[in-house]
Amino acid sequence: MSLACPECLKDLGPSEDFPGREGTMVHPNLLSLVYTIPKKQDEKPGYVMKYLPIEISTSLCFECIEGQIQAEKRETLLKPIYDCYKAETYWRMVEEQQKGKWCDSSDSRLWIDKHNQFQEKLKALKRTCVFCDSNVKNGFPFFRARVIDKVYSSQHLSGVFQFTNYSFSDMKTGMTNFLICFDDMQSHFPKCFKLLSYSLVGGQRNDPDFKPGPNELYISSEFEKAFESETGKSIDDITKEMILDNKGISNIRIIRKSREK
Repeated sequence: MSLACPECLKDLGPSEDFPGREGTMVHPNLLSLVYTIPKKQDEKPGYVMKYLPIEISTSLCFECIEGQIQAEKRETLLKPIYDCYKAETYWRMVEEQQKGKWCDSSDSRLWIDKHNQFQEKLKALKRTCVFCDSNVKNGFPFFRARVIDKVYSSQHLSGVFQFTNYSFSDMKTGMTNFLICFDDMQSHFPKCFKLLSYSLVGGQRNDPDFKPGPNELYISSEFEKAFESETGKSIDDITKEMILDNKGISNIRIIRKSREK
């Protein structure tokens, strides 16, 4: 089955120039309550709030990404990502060519040089939102877009008449990646945003009767303390921001559960 971008419905596949038919797989990162191992044997586990990556993902092509960035900003915002993607592809090509071969010192040096060039470009990528340059770790989920591994995925192409498309069932992502904040993902890529939401909550995207549950948030005192410690904001602050920002929410009911004895 060919891999297609949900926003434009075009098939993704290997191409020479960017944006071409190249794309990414977008993964949500959710703020989660994680337990910590106590230092002493008689102590109970503690809890901290951490952003955890989720394996659920959706495809998103570079053409759609470019379409949401002003033309005068594409050079500064997307060129470092494209250059990093190219450097990773060159490195993986060298690595693939050397598989199963007896490599001499010159081959090893070429692999090292390509790997180091890629690592330098990877470290230079911004860790803020590619659209608004803001810190994505602000209490809301954020999204990490990982490029499709062109070398591996080009060896497992699919298509109805010609094998020219990346295969949904046999495709890998690379290491080149960039971040998208919650608001920009929602506003710029609404179809991808909805698909990820449906996948996370288990809803059927084609079911017209599918509706989210009531706006009720059940929290324990331990969760609330960990959340405030990690984000610097209270649960009340976050819910007020969601309502004031008009994110499709008019009210949220917070139910604080006391610790069971």
